[in-house]
Order: sequence, then C-alpha cells, then structure tokens
Amino acid sequence: MTAKMIKLNPAWQGSLDDLVTEVIDQLTPFDRSGGKLKEVNARLIRYYISQKAMSRPRRKATDKREVEFQWRHVLECMVIRVLLNEGWPLTRIIDWVPYQDEDGLIALLPSELPKLDDPRQQVQALVANFRQQTVEKPVLPTQRAMVAATQERLQLRQKLQALGTPDGQVRTDHLVRLCLAPGCEVLLSAPWWDALDDARIERVAEVFKHVLREESIKRGPQ
Repeated sequence: MTAKMIKLNPAWQGSLDDLVTEVIDQLTPFDRSGGKLKEVNARLIRYYISQKAMSRPRRKATDKREVEFQWRHVLECMVIRVLLNEGWPLTRIIDWVPYQDEDGLIALLPSELPKLDDPRQQVQALVANFRQQTVEKPVLPTQRAMVAATQERLQLRQKLQALGTPDGQVRTDHLVRLCLAPGCEVLLSAPWWDALDDARIERVAEVFKHVLREESIKRGPQ
C-alpha cells in the first residue's frame, strides 16, 4: 500500500545531515501541529538509534569511518514522529517499528489528511491505515493493540469534547493545597503561586475576605 502524501524514493541514501533534511521535507505535508512534527535534528536521530527505535546505519564501503543512511531510516523516523505526535510512548514504538518492513512502515503514515484541521479526523485517518494493513497482510498482536488503543484515545477525545473540553485533551494542573484549618482549604495553581508578590497577596486576602462575607450572608444563619 502506498501513502499518497509520501514521496517514494526507495533508492535514497545519504549522510546524517541528508537524513534530517529528507525527513523534514517528507513530514511537511503531514504536519498540522505548527511545525512540531518536523522538529527533527541529528541529535534526536542519534537518540532514536541509541534507544533502538531506529535501525543502525551501515558503514560506507569506501570509508569505514563514515556511515550511510538508507530509505528505511527515512520511513522509521517519519513513523516515530507521527506516532509520538499521536500520543504513543517511545517505549511502545520501540516494541513494534523495528519489526516492520518498509510497506508496513508506509502503512502507518496517513494516506491523506482531512481538509478540516480536526484532530479527531487525523486520528481516524491513522486508524484507517492500521485497519487497511490488517486486511492486506498478517500483523503482529502488538499492531492490533495499537489499533485498539488508538480507537480508545479517539473515543476519549470525543467524550472530553462532549463534556466541554474544546481540544479533547486532559489537562494536568499542579496545585498547591493550603490547609488553613479543619474544613478550610485553598487550592492554588503552581504557576499562579510562583507569581505571588506582596501586592498580589494583599489583593487576594481582601478578595477572599469579601467572598467569605458575601457567601456567609447568602447562606444565612444555620
């Protein structure tokens, strides 16, 4: 199966710098994250290789001190970037990507992005490619797990949006919890807490005092 947006070049080979340039160029049509997907450099590729997410390059026949990258390395790096962007941890990617042939790697790349900049449709496109590959050739159990997990992530995103979260993403807030007295606690976000100065402390104290009085009046005697 051939992904429509990828420029197939099985004969490609080059240096590490050439690989960075090729990957960035190939990822451009896929990038809907404001350039984040294309944040690739030589150091990052060396890291992927050291973690065995990408296969090691071979030594040049003419100079054993230099290495030469192949078309597979382009595909491996592209798939890693796409899956990381979709929320897959690198540890899971390492368990799967090295065991795929080039057709299997290409199958992981969306065949085309939806015209609307909708994250749900982008995830659906990735799932569709997974499904297509399962029909065309036998797949590993790990791949089936990736399909199921991707679908679950899409469903979670839709449910969060239904609850009023526009981007469908879970937000993690680090809070500072102040226990002033039994039954009296104040929660502050860590960034807000770090920005406190004397003037803001005074304003917050005044606001808190007024809010307590107002709520006390509303509740009346108990």
